[in-house]
Order: sequence, then C-alpha cells, then structure tokens
Amino acid sequence: MSPIEHIHLLGIGGSAMAPLAGMLKERGYHVTGADVHVYPPASTLLESLGISWHDGFDEAHLTPAPDLVVIGNALSRGNPEVEAVLDRKIAYRSLPEVLKEFFLPGHESIVVAGTHGKTTTTSLLAWLFHCGGRRPNFLIGGVAENFGRSYGLGGGEEFILEGDEYDSAFFDKGPKFLHYRPDELIFTSLEFDHADIYADLAAVELQFRRLVNLLPRRGKIIAWGDDPREVKPDRPWKSISAETTYAQDLADVREMRAELARLAARVASSLEKKNLLARTVTIKVRFGDFTTVTRSHTADRPSRDAGEFRERALALLERTEAARRPVRLLGVGSHALVAGNSGEEIPYPEQLSLG
Repeated sequence: MSPIEHIHLLGIGGSAMAPLAGMLKERGYHVTGADVHVYPPASTLLESLGISWHDGFDEAHLTPAPDLVVIGNALSRGNPEVEAVLDRKIAYRSLPEVLKEFFLPGHESIVVAGTHGKTTTTSLLAWLFHCGGRRPNFLIGGVAENFGRSYGLGGGEEFILEGDEYDSAFFDKGPKFLHYRPDELIFTSLEFDHADIYADLAAVELQFRRLVNLLPRRGKIIAWGDDPREVKPDRPWKSISAETTYAQDLADVREMRAELARLAARVASSLEKKNLLARTVTIKVRFGDFTTVTRSHTADRPSRDAGEFRERALALLERTEAARRPVRLLGVGSHALVAGNSGEEIPYPEQLSLG
C-alpha cells in the first residue's frame, strides 16, 4: 500500500467515528467524511478540529480518491459511497481495524468490556491514569466531562479502550473488541443484549470467551468475583427485543414517543406469537451528547398486552430526562417468561437494576 495521507470516514458523525476522525487529524492525516444528521457534540468536535464532511452520501465525494476509507458499522451495501469504494477497489477498513493498525501498536491495551457500565468505567480509568501522571491514550463511547471530549492521545504507555461487543462493519460482523489486542481486561457485567445480532445469551458469552482467549500469558482480567448472578440462567427465559436498525434519528420528543410506542407494540406482538409472557419492559435511548440510558420496569404480573407495554414504555421515557431532547431511540425490549403447557408461569431470574 502506498503512503496514507487522506482518510475518508463514512458515518463520521457516529459516537466513535467522530473521535476517531479527531485522533487521525491529530496524527497528521487529511481527514474528510460523510454522514447525515450530524449533531453536537460530534459536529462541534469536527468543526473545532477543522474537519470537513458532506451532509449525505454521494460517490462524487470519493473524487479524488482517498488513500483509505473507514466504513462505520451503520452503513451497508446499497450506500452509494460504499458501492463506489467496492467498485473502484479503494482500500477500506472498519473503525476497530484502524485503531488496531494505527494507534495500538507500541501501547499496553486496556479494554473495558461488559453489558453495562463500560463508558463510566472507561472514563474513570482514564481520569485515574491522567491524575497519576500516566498521560493515557483513550477512546470512550461518550463525552467524559473531566476531559471535555471522548478521546485523548496523551502519549503515554497505556491505551484505554471501551470494548464494544456490537459488530464492527457490514464486512466484519464480529465484535469491535476482538480487534483491540488486550493486555488487560476489565469486565463490568454480562447480560443478554443486542437482540438484533445475538440470538441468545450463549451467543453473547461466546464472543466474550473469544475476547478472553486473546489475552497474552502475562495478561490480567479484572472482574467482580462476588457477583451472585449466574452468567447462564438456570431457568428458561428469553429476551424479546425490537430495535431500530440504524439507531433512527428523531427530530423531537413527540416523534420519539411515537417511535417508542410502535416498537413496544412489536415487542408485545412477538411475545404473543411465541406464547410468552413478560413482567419487564426496557427502553434504551441515546442523547445528543452520546450518553446512552437504559430504563426498565418490572410489573407484579406478567403480560403481553400491547397497550400496557406501550404505556409502561412511555412512562419509562419520562424518566430519561426527555428535556435533554433525546435524538436516538436504540430499542425496546423485554425479558420474557416462558408459558408452560397449562399456561402457568415459569419463574425467571429477577430483572437487574439498569440505567
């Protein structure tokens, strides 16, 4: 490959893509990109760094051809710039591949993984290293208030990463964290999540096992050893989820409520088709500052009534500080009970506190 000077990011407004653009810019690369509906803090970060991007996708954005294209995991075949990259054989990578190749060599990789608490734990760890004079390099899935941004290239020995178990790109369906070459791992928690790409808890567990298998012999794992919860449930249960494919952008709270009601109805319909009952309703939203909030409610009695699910989901939305103008609804789901042959309820593990 010829020397890389110009890097173009497809999906540059994403919660990790915008910081990656900043990291590449600080390393001296010419960075451009394309996306739709780029909101603060991504837009303000890009503007502050002098990074230009196109609003919308068009193959003309690839003329002259960049040396490398980074394709975000929200994009897939059919996108005009993705198609042009493939047609013209322009070199491309996923976000985690770029981190692995451009930033991790020569550093101790500390990966924070788990279903909940990754962003908070990664932020705390980066701040501790900063206060300890370690000059950490870090990438977080949200804006860390102490730093005022979601990444830092301090030049120290360690690179602290939030390890996301979601897939990397349309051409790489494995989790991002499998690219991060961990020297140390921190596990916060492990539960079923991302029902749009994982069939069940066992599928999620498999990816975390693969992550552990990447540790070198000198590596370390930090986890809560006194957690009373079993990784594998000892009672039959399933998770039903309706998630927007691309974390749909929503113009205002009213539009958010309408989309949330629609997804709640889909969850109830799925429960009915599978002869399942559920006590718990869960919603997940992302605000404009990239913070993700999950809220759950567990009722006294199981149900699969669409109207009840909708009202409970809407009540949960009011607990997510709707005044902050949530812009993305990530999904609605439920931990469901399996109905026995005679219709009796089969107990399930208690819903954990979320949010």
